[in-house]
Amino acid sequence: MGAWGRYSPLRRMQLYKERKPQKLWLELLGKSYVGLIYWTVLVEFLRNVFWFQLRAGRVAPQLGFLAYLFIPSVVVGRPFFRQFLEKNPWSRALLVIGGVLGLWGQWYHSAVRRVTLSATGAGLLGIYVWEGMWAATTARRERTAFGMVGGILLLQVLKWAYAGPNPLVAKWWGLLFLGIIPGVFTALLVLSEDLAESEGGELQSFLEEDLDVELEEVTAQDPLPFRSVDSWKYSKLEVIIPADTAVNRENRWESLYTVDVAVSETSSNAVRYLNGGHVNGGENLSRWTDVPIDVAGKSGNEEKTAGRHSRGTSEEHGYQDIMWHDEELDPSTEEDTPKQNGAGTVKYEQEMEEITEVRSPKSSKDEILHKFTAWSGGFGVDAFREARTDSGLQEVLDSPVYREIKDESVVKVKPKVSPRNNSPTKDRRWGEGEEVPWLMDIQGNNDITDSELDPFRHKDTKWNISSCVRTAQRGIWSGSLLFITHWLLTAPTSFSRWEGTSVEHGWISILALALGLLAATEYPRIVCLRRTQGLVFWLLIALGGMLFTVYPESAMAGAALVAFSAPSLWISIAQFNLETYPGSGLGIMVLVYITFTLWSTCLVAYQSLPELSFLRGTRNVLMGCAVMGIGLGVGREALAAFKEKRERDMDLQRGINKTHSNSDSEIPGRQAVGALLGVVALIGLVAVLVRIRHSAPNFFPIGGGPLKVLNLNIQQGFSRAGTVNYDPVLHMLHQEQPHVVMLQESDTMHIVHGNIDTIDYLSVWLRMHSLYSPPTKSDTWGCAMLSFYPFIYSRSGVLVSPEGENSCFQYAQIKVGGKLVHLLNTHYGTLENDISLQAEELAVLVQNIFDTPENERVYMVMAGDINSEPLSPSYNATLSSGLLKDAYMNFNGGRAYRRDPGAGYIFSSSALNCTYFDEPYYDQEKTADGFPIVASFEFT
Repeated sequence: MGAWGRYSPLRRMQLYKERKPQKLWLELLGKSYVGLIYWTVLVEFLRNVFWFQLRAGRVAPQLGFLAYLFIPSVVVGRPFFRQFLEKNPWSRALLVIGGVLGLWGQWYHSAVRRVTLSATGAGLLGIYVWEGMWAATTARRERTAFGMVGGILLLQVLKWAYAGPNPLVAKWWGLLFLGIIPGVFTALLVLSEDLAESEGGELQSFLEEDLDVELEEVTAQDPLPFRSVDSWKYSKLEVIIPADTAVNRENRWESLYTVDVAVSETSSNAVRYLNGGHVNGGENLSRWTDVPIDVAGKSGNEEKTAGRHSRGTSEEHGYQDIMWHDEELDPSTEEDTPKQNGAGTVKYEQEMEEITEVRSPKSSKDEILHKFTAWSGGFGVDAFREARTDSGLQEVLDSPVYREIKDESVVKVKPKVSPRNNSPTKDRRWGEGEEVPWLMDIQGNNDITDSELDPFRHKDTKWNISSCVRTAQRGIWSGSLLFITHWLLTAPTSFSRWEGTSVEHGWISILALALGLLAATEYPRIVCLRRTQGLVFWLLIALGGMLFTVYPESAMAGAALVAFSAPSLWISIAQFNLETYPGSGLGIMVLVYITFTLWSTCLVAYQSLPELSFLRGTRNVLMGCAVMGIGLGVGREALAAFKEKRERDMDLQRGINKTHSNSDSEIPGRQAVGALLGVVALIGLVAVLVRIRHSAPNFFPIGGGPLKVLNLNIQQGFSRAGTVNYDPVLHMLHQEQPHVVMLQESDTMHIVHGNIDTIDYLSVWLRMHSLYSPPTKSDTWGCAMLSFYPFIYSRSGVLVSPEGENSCFQYAQIKVGGKLVHLLNTHYGTLENDISLQAEELAVLVQNIFDTPENERVYMVMAGDINSEPLSPSYNATLSSGLLKDAYMNFNGGRAYRRDPGAGYIFSSSALNCTYFDEPYYDQEKTADGFPIVASFEFT
């Protein structure tokens, strides 16, 4: 007899679990790296799409690229594609390579190539990610969810280390050493795992190395001794007897026909029965672990294919089920009392002819191994199926959705015996798509593997309303969580920029996310609390969102709660997949995600979409809708937890004690989580060292005057070709070496800008002080100042903007050589009426600055993009106070000039004399859509 018989199902599970931690840390790192690539290509894809919208100034046809995001829903929703992924282990590795291709595509100068490759990467890698998030087993979904959380954590700490941009797409060395090389190794890791799962390699290793069983024994005549499961609810197991070997009596003593049978309905102990009188040459075996196992009864002459295992083609054949005769072979009857033999071994003498076989057509060894891994979600041999029959039910039901009989609309169910009075109950005919109450009752938290809606199964069934509702709930839940994560957690400084606080608070987001990952791994280990995980952490994220958006004094505490809660919500969503339509659910998820993303874009760019101008100022409403979308799915989780408690209470009343178990859960071990956090800590240490080294301003007086000012509109981080421009702008500033830099359209902390903190990047690598205001929540394109001199005072605000986009201004004070210098930076709108009002408001602000009690000499420099031609009405209104003069005209003796209305200006007070003025040429295909203006001033 094969060595499998020496172990109970729980022992086999335990042995397999004991060997897994040796590689789980590497697996978690691999999944996290896949998550990092996915978040990177998704961020770059949306940034590339928005550039076409920005250039067009209206709805651009390139928005059609968003359809690429629906690729996973099409693939995951089709059984053919799912089976293709399961049967071809190289396919998932190619999907990972497709994501790496999306990274590489960002180095193309052509905007069309960049958006095409990033869309392809997001679509292909999205298949891998979302097929895992909607997989057949909770274990696999949890592995994927932890990979997504690990990926966002790695993305944050990498951006923190590089001070803003993502080095995977920012530098060639980042692409090579952080992108391509690790991506290839990760693809090989995925390939090795899929080879093990799809071809039985992992199972073969377990059989041959741990249990000393030859793979040749696992054939169609000697199938696997257990069924797959996707439930942590009960440890109640069902073992499959190899039917062909039993009936044909071929190698019967080397096959696996040992089964645990519960002594009674209320007993928690199990008796081991051996079918035959000779086992392994007569050697007595140790007693199995006591596990209550039910064996469903069937009529001796009745041959009915078990619904969940029936298939219509040889490709889809399932395992074989064995049922006991109702009258002749009840293991717990008095006349069949088991006899004690040897050292604790119980033998039950009976002939194999007395067993009725319920057959599926024979399958090959590869098909059995493939189907085993498919049903177990690729998890491996510890995936056991929960018993499908309740104690009072003596029938294994035929579910019509698993059968390919076109003309059979109902299934006749044999009358079952009432446990109260032993009388038969009424017949019931179940139609297609109907939920069998007791089947659903015991199914508990089983997902699509045990569901009528398993995408691996061909089915002829109508849409079920309750399943449609559950699908919509999970789709909205997933889309809302995906948006929140992308909106707020793809950069460590997102919260700081939102509220206008110091970027040094970026470590709060990273730390909160890391602690949230720990909480996500430890909370589910408490089995009685596991089902409350989503509800508890949704309440935390709702509280954090309220503090963050409504109460500025508690904003960073709220931000920490949001980051802390996100990992557990990702894990919680992975635990739910009961009776959903994966393709439709993913389609709803993508639709919700795109809707929220476009909504967030319209908060600032609504002028390009006049039809959506009503969304102006609805940032807090958007946050509330996203949080409520998450709560819509969490509410379903709470109802499921309540239902399970009610079921347990009913079981206890009937004397049935079902034990909780986390046996099939894929919560990473502490060793694996520690390895991931160790990598994060190492990168974080590099980030700290970089920021310490570049913290002190490196000030050197420049020739041409004591104060050199540069002004530039950086076009939201885009060059004229649509590429990111932070490196070319950094090179420009190194070349010009100004003391003060004034930038417009500098707020790049939006989804459509890639959440790239350009100002933090320039500040760190130039070793200059920075002023980033007004905050992102003001919904402006942003203004920023950089200075070698520290800012001793600053304030900012939004100029009156009744019709167009919100315009901003900054006011700051620095001391240069003991003299107080006033700095003013502004960006007007594009509508003429708005520009006139903004120019008048700014003139009043300048007047207030000059009205000092001491009437001292005022040194003031004002720069910005005022979208006005020289000597135009709005230009004259800006200078209407009579206290400022144009630096160009000052340098050129008052000579008038013409220039592009979108070009910048520099103005100064009469106390400053312009000694140098230039508009140096830089390639706008690399920098921005305008040229910088540089002026030097002497104090008079």
